[in-house]
Amino acid sequence: MRIRPLTGQVLVQILPRDKRSAGGIEFPDEVPLSPEAVQAGHRHPEKPKPHIGIVREMGRWPKTRNGLAQMPQFGIGAKVIVGFNAGIQMRRDIGENFRMVLNEEVIAVLT
Repeated sequence: MRIRPLTGQVLVQILPRDKRSAGGIEFPDEVPLSPEAVQAGHRHPEKPKPHIGIVREMGRWPKTRNGLAQMPQFGIGAKVIVGFNAGIQMRRDIGENFRMVLNEEVIAVLT
């Protein structure tokens, strides 16, 4: 099944998070707490992290007031960052994660 985004929408394939730094240090999923912190009931506040993904499909770009189409700042195949809660999450049976986001919800383009 092929998905074609409508005007102003972008389909982004979310890449899996790398658990290793550029220097080769592996990051665990959870940081263990000290026994004192566990007894006190403290928890690490989880900050939502943005998603990094690749643009797979794009809808038409909306027009401005004078009738001209906006020029896109990225294209299909660009590596982009989208917000954690941006758009709608979509999942395929083969384990791929996608998000359908508005073009304004794309935070940055990685070069």
